[in-house]
Amino acid sequence: MKGRIRVAALIVMFAGAHSLGADAATKPKISQEQAQTMALKAVPGDLRRWDLENEDEGPVYHFDIKQRNLRIMSVEVNGTNGKLEQDEFVIQHGDARGVQKTKNAEDLAKLKSAKITKDQAQANALKKFAGTVEQWEAKMDDGKLVYEFLIAGKAQKNVVAVDAKSGRITETSTFVAGDGI
Repeated sequence: MKGRIRVAALIVMFAGAHSLGADAATKPKISQEQAQTMALKAVPGDLRRWDLENEDEGPVYHFDIKQRNLRIMSVEVNGTNGKLEQDEFVIQHGDARGVQKTKNAEDLAKLKSAKITKDQAQANALKKFAGTVEQWEAKMDDGKLVYEFLIAGKAQKNVVAVDAKSGRITETSTFVAGDGI
Protein backbone atom coordinates (compact mmCIF):
# COMPACT_ATOMS: atom_id res chain seq x y z
CA MET A 1 0.00 0.00 0.00
CA LYS A 2 2.81 2.45 0.92
CA GLY A 3 4.47 1.74 -2.41
CA ARG A 4 1.30 2.67 -4.31
CA ILE A 5 0.96 5.89 -2.32
CA ARG A 6 4.57 6.82 -3.08
CA VAL A 7 4.09 6.11 -6.78
CA ALA A 8 0.86 8.13 -6.83
CA ALA A 9 2.58 11.02 -5.03
CA LEU A 10 5.44 10.95 -7.54
CA ILE A 11 2.99 10.95 -10.44
CA VAL A 12 1.12 13.94 -8.98
CA MET A 13 4.40 15.81 -8.33
CA PHE A 14 5.66 15.09 -11.87
CA ALA A 15 2.37 16.07 -13.50
CA GLY A 16 2.25 19.32 -11.55
CA ALA A 17 5.83 20.24 -12.40
CA HIS A 18 5.38 19.24 -16.03
CA SER A 19 2.30 21.40 -16.40
CA LEU A 20 4.33 24.44 -15.31
CA GLY A 21 6.95 23.76 -17.98
CA ALA A 22 9.60 23.32 -15.28
CA ASP A 23 10.47 21.04 -12.44
CA ALA A 24 11.36 22.08 -8.92
CA ALA A 25 15.09 21.78 -9.69
CA THR A 26 14.88 24.55 -12.29
CA LYS A 27 12.99 27.06 -10.16
CA PRO A 28 15.04 30.27 -10.02
CA LYS A 29 16.63 31.33 -6.73
CA ILE A 30 16.57 34.97 -7.87
CA SER A 31 13.21 36.70 -8.29
CA GLN A 32 12.15 38.40 -11.51
CA GLU A 33 12.29 41.77 -9.73
CA GLN A 34 15.85 41.18 -8.48
CA ALA A 35 17.00 40.04 -11.92
CA GLN A 36 15.31 43.03 -13.59
CA THR A 37 17.05 45.45 -11.21
CA MET A 38 20.41 43.84 -12.02
CA ALA A 39 19.76 44.01 -15.78
CA LEU A 40 18.70 47.67 -15.73
CA LYS A 41 21.70 48.59 -13.60
CA ALA A 42 24.04 46.91 -16.10
CA VAL A 43 22.25 48.32 -19.17
CA PRO A 44 20.30 51.49 -18.38
CA GLY A 45 17.28 52.15 -20.57
CA ASP A 46 13.61 51.35 -21.01
CA LEU A 47 12.46 47.78 -20.36
CA ARG A 48 10.50 46.51 -23.37
CA ARG A 49 9.81 42.87 -22.40
CA TRP A 50 11.09 40.04 -20.25
CA ASP A 51 10.84 36.28 -20.03
CA LEU A 52 12.09 33.33 -18.00
CA GLU A 53 13.31 30.24 -19.84
CA ASN A 54 14.71 26.92 -18.70
CA GLU A 55 17.94 26.50 -20.63
CA ASP A 56 20.69 23.87 -20.41
CA GLU A 57 22.33 25.78 -17.54
CA GLY A 58 19.02 26.18 -15.68
CA PRO A 59 16.59 29.10 -15.34
CA VAL A 60 17.59 32.25 -17.24
CA TYR A 61 15.79 35.60 -17.31
CA HIS A 62 15.93 37.64 -20.54
CA PHE A 63 15.29 41.39 -20.54
CA ASP A 64 15.03 43.48 -23.73
CA ILE A 65 16.14 47.02 -22.88
CA LYS A 66 16.02 49.96 -25.31
CA GLN A 67 19.07 52.19 -24.89
CA ARG A 68 19.54 55.87 -25.75
CA ASN A 69 21.39 54.93 -28.95
CA LEU A 70 18.17 53.09 -29.96
CA ARG A 71 19.83 49.65 -29.71
CA ILE A 72 17.65 47.04 -28.00
CA MET A 73 19.95 44.96 -25.81
CA SER A 74 18.90 41.53 -24.65
CA VAL A 75 20.37 41.06 -21.18
CA GLU A 76 20.43 37.60 -19.63
CA VAL A 77 20.49 37.00 -15.88
CA ASN A 78 21.12 33.48 -14.62
CA GLY A 79 18.24 32.69 -12.25
CA THR A 80 20.43 30.53 -10.02
CA ASN A 81 23.62 32.57 -9.54
CA GLY A 82 22.77 36.06 -10.88
CA LYS A 83 25.50 36.02 -13.54
CA LEU A 84 24.88 38.66 -16.22
CA GLU A 85 25.43 38.29 -19.95
CA GLN A 86 24.82 41.09 -22.43
CA ASP A 87 26.13 40.00 -25.81
CA GLU A 88 22.81 40.02 -27.68
CA PHE A 89 20.76 42.73 -29.32
CA VAL A 90 17.40 42.64 -31.07
CA ILE A 91 17.01 43.86 -34.66
CA GLN A 92 13.39 42.91 -35.38
CA HIS A 93 10.53 41.57 -33.26
CA GLY A 94 7.26 40.20 -34.60
CA ASP A 95 4.02 39.14 -32.94
CA ALA A 96 0.25 39.40 -33.50
CA ARG A 97 0.50 43.21 -33.34
CA GLY A 98 2.97 43.37 -36.22
CA VAL A 99 6.71 43.79 -36.73
CA GLN A 100 8.87 46.32 -34.91
CA LYS A 101 12.40 47.13 -36.06
CA THR A 102 15.20 48.79 -34.19
CA LYS A 103 15.90 52.40 -35.13
CA ASN A 104 19.65 51.76 -34.93
CA ALA A 105 20.88 51.84 -38.57
CA GLU A 106 24.07 49.89 -37.82
CA ASP A 107 22.03 47.05 -36.31
CA LEU A 108 19.51 47.03 -39.20
CA ALA A 109 22.38 46.61 -41.69
CA LYS A 110 23.24 43.26 -40.07
CA LEU A 111 20.05 41.75 -41.54
CA LYS A 112 21.81 41.72 -44.92
CA SER A 113 24.09 38.91 -43.72
CA ALA A 114 21.16 36.43 -43.61
CA LYS A 115 21.37 33.58 -46.14
CA ILE A 116 17.90 32.25 -45.33
CA THR A 117 14.63 34.09 -44.81
CA LYS A 118 12.67 34.32 -41.58
CA ASP A 119 10.05 32.02 -43.13
CA GLN A 120 12.67 29.36 -43.97
CA ALA A 121 14.07 29.54 -40.45
CA GLN A 122 10.56 29.28 -39.02
CA ALA A 123 9.87 26.15 -41.10
CA ASN A 124 13.04 24.56 -39.67
CA ALA A 125 11.98 25.43 -36.11
CA LEU A 126 8.49 24.01 -36.64
CA LYS A 127 9.97 20.72 -37.89
CA LYS A 128 11.57 20.28 -34.47
CA PHE A 129 8.67 21.66 -32.37
CA ALA A 130 5.19 21.45 -33.85
CA GLY A 131 2.88 24.26 -32.81
CA THR A 132 2.03 27.88 -33.44
CA VAL A 133 4.61 30.67 -33.61
CA GLU A 134 3.49 33.36 -31.17
CA GLN A 135 6.52 35.66 -31.51
CA TRP A 136 9.80 35.86 -33.37
CA GLU A 137 12.96 37.95 -33.34
CA ALA A 138 15.94 38.56 -35.57
CA LYS A 139 18.85 39.21 -33.25
CA MET A 140 22.60 39.14 -32.92
CA ASP A 141 23.70 36.42 -30.48
CA ASP A 142 27.41 35.91 -29.80
CA GLY A 143 28.20 37.83 -33.00
CA LYS A 144 25.89 35.70 -35.18
CA LEU A 145 22.56 36.63 -36.71
CA VAL A 146 19.82 34.26 -35.54
CA TYR A 147 16.07 34.04 -35.79
CA GLU A 148 14.39 33.11 -32.52
CA PHE A 149 10.84 31.75 -32.30
CA LEU A 150 8.42 31.30 -29.40
CA ILE A 151 6.41 28.21 -30.37
CA ALA A 152 3.27 27.20 -28.45
CA GLY A 153 2.92 23.42 -28.60
CA LYS A 154 0.31 21.17 -27.01
CA ALA A 155 2.19 20.64 -23.73
CA GLN A 156 4.49 23.66 -23.43
CA LYS A 157 6.04 26.67 -25.13
CA ASN A 158 9.52 26.38 -26.58
CA VAL A 159 12.03 28.98 -27.69
CA VAL A 160 14.02 27.91 -30.75
CA ALA A 161 17.01 29.77 -32.21
CA VAL A 162 17.93 29.18 -35.87
CA ASP A 163 21.19 30.37 -37.46
CA ALA A 164 20.33 32.89 -40.23
CA LYS A 165 23.19 31.70 -42.43
CA SER A 166 23.07 27.89 -42.16
CA GLY A 167 19.44 27.32 -41.11
CA ARG A 168 20.64 25.04 -38.27
CA ILE A 169 18.90 25.08 -34.91
CA THR A 170 21.50 26.45 -32.51
CA GLU A 171 19.60 26.52 -29.21
CA THR A 172 16.31 25.45 -27.67
CA SER A 173 14.75 26.18 -24.29
CA THR A 174 11.43 25.95 -22.49
CA PHE A 175 9.47 29.16 -21.99
CA VAL A 176 8.32 29.47 -18.37
CA ALA A 177 6.94 32.99 -17.83
CA GLY A 178 6.99 36.59 -19.05
CA ASP A 179 5.57 38.69 -21.82
CA GLY A 180 7.45 36.99 -24.61
CA ILE A 181 10.86 36.60 -26.13
